[in-house]
Amino acid sequence: ANPTDVLTAALAWQAAGYSVLPVRANGSKAPAVKWEQYTRKAASAKQVRKWFTDRQYGLGLVTGYNYLELLEFETDEIFSQFCAMAIDADLCELFVIADGYLARSPGGGYHLLYRCEAVGRNSKLASEADGTVLIETRGIGGYVIVAPSGGRVHPTGRPYEYLPWDEEAVAELPAHGAG
Repeated sequence: ANPTDVLTAALAWQAAGYSVLPVRANGSKAPAVKWEQYTRKAASAKQVRKWFTDRQYGLGLVTGYNYLELLEFETDEIFSQFCAMAIDADLCELFVIADGYLARSPGGGYHLLYRCEAVGRNSKLASEADGTVLIETRGIGGYVIVAPSGGRVHPTGRPYEYLPWDEEAVAELPAHGAG
């Protein structure tokens, strides 16, 4: 990804109230800074500019900050199965999530970002018998890499591709069962 594109996206996310992180461009998908401090206080626009100007970093967001949570489907097949089951169960309201941020990850899965007052910790929601994770959340204590990150940020070298995207329109879900 062009650093200018990443810088523009990073500043847009930061201006919208999210906690932005630079991600190493070495295939590790690891933050390029000690990031725990950014779970409590987002970096300033000045710091974001410093990180992303003339550097080849990917763009990460701290989950749990500003009620941000990620629902991640590891494969296209599992995402398609989830969508079909939601339609069959007449749970189409689940698709409000995709009205905010939906991205295809370089590994072939999907990232759905949403905001919810009842953000939990990172959780594995579905796994294969051998333990391979199929669906998981990233919440308090996690982060997610977002578009337009590309190049060596992911081990495949492929980019994160946003589908519909508006950093100010991340869907907000009610906190059912919170308490």
